[in-house]
Amino acid sequence: MKELVAAATPEKPAGLAVGAACNKNEAGTRPACQEGHCCGLAKEGLFVGKSKEVCDVKTNTAHKFKNGDVEASWSFSCINGARQYAAGVATAMIASYMMA
Repeated sequence: MKELVAAATPEKPAGLAVGAACNKNEAGTRPACQEGHCCGLAKEGLFVGKSKEVCDVKTNTAHKFKNGDVEASWSFSCINGARQYAAGVATAMIASYMMA
């Protein structure tokens, strides 16, 4: 009977679930998120405000969570994608400066 229950119980996916903190550890590495998810930066505002590093679905642009009874939605981008975005913004600013 135990074998049947074990066979019927779905396996827990490997990695951190949506909303789990994925900050770097002492060794400088991040824990892995579940398949199809990434560790990203959720920000309250565009340039100012709170931020946190959490796992979420790779294609999401907003991280939704509940803070007590209040539902919140912060902007979200995968950390690797955030670096690429910042590099693109910096390149555009330099190009516009050089054209002036």
